[in-house]
Amino acid sequence: QTDAPIAFERENVSGHSTGAVVFSKTKKLDLKRDVEITVAPEASKDSQLKTSASRSRPVTIRSAQASFEQEALKLFFTGGVTAEQDRDLMSGENMYATLNQQKKIEKVEVRTNGYLRSMQEGRAAEVHAVDMDFFFDKDQRLERAVAMRDAAAKTLDADSDFQLTGASLIEVLFQ
Repeated sequence: QTDAPIAFERENVSGHSTGAVVFSKTKKLDLKRDVEITVAPEASKDSQLKTSASRSRPVTIRSAQASFEQEALKLFFTGGVTAEQDRDLMSGENMYATLNQQKKIEKVEVRTNGYLRSMQEGRAAEVHAVDMDFFFDKDQRLERAVAMRDAAAKTLDADSDFQLTGASLIEVLFQ
């Protein structure tokens, strides 16, 4: 346990925070403040080579606090959270990330004040909802987003204007 700034790296997951508690028996790590975690698509020793070849991109998540449960392959973020991947931004009050066996992000669940902004050229859009779920493919590319409860969406500088409000569910597909 420490209140000092720490940095860590294990396989394709790296990050830093101010303060941490390690529970070695349960393989859990609690990060106390100013958390930033990056989940790369591949382990760092060869990430630049493979990332450019497959279009996979790292996901960087920032929050006030976080916990990582290694055996369950789950990350929990609280206190206002943002996750960025290339030109896509996901945010909300609380975020739960599930990793697959290769320790790549498989799913991100945002609870309370869910938001997505995608700045893909010609397809830029933003979506708001109470809750949102984000699904990633096996190479950790954002594939689909589902906005639930009081969902709204609009295009941003896109080829065509579109706006939708008051929906119970909006599904966004990425190419």
